[in-house]
Amino acid sequence: MTVSHYKSNLRDIYFNLFEVHRVQDYLDAPQWPDLDENIVKDILVEMERLAREDFAASYADQDRIPVELVDGEVKLPESVKASVRAYKEGGWDRFGLTPELGGMPVPPSVFWAT
Repeated sequence: MTVSHYKSNLRDIYFNLFEVHRVQDYLDAPQWPDLDENIVKDILVEMERLAREDFAASYADQDRIPVELVDGEVKLPESVKASVRAYKEGGWDRFGLTPELGGMPVPPSVFWAT
C-alpha cells in the first residue's frame, strides 16, 4: 500500500516563476535555445507527475525501511530503486546540464523549481 501525503502546488510555482521572477523575459537568451514558457510549464507538469506517481510509490518505504550498508554496498528498498530508475529513464539526471554532457540547459530558477 502506498501512503503519501505529498501535494504539489503548480499554481504557486507558476506564480513565482512567471509573475514574480518573470523567467519568460529571459528564455529567449542564447544559452536557453530550446526553451519557451510552454516548454517550462510542460517540464514542471512532468516533474510534478513524477513526484506524485513514481516518487510517491517509495515514500512509505523510505520512512519504514532503513537503508543498510552490507559489505560496502548500500541496500535500498526496491521501491526506491524504481523511483531512481524512473528519474534516470526520463533524463532528469541530466536536466540542467550542458548539451555537451547530454543535458538540457535551463535557467537556475527553472532547475530549482523542479
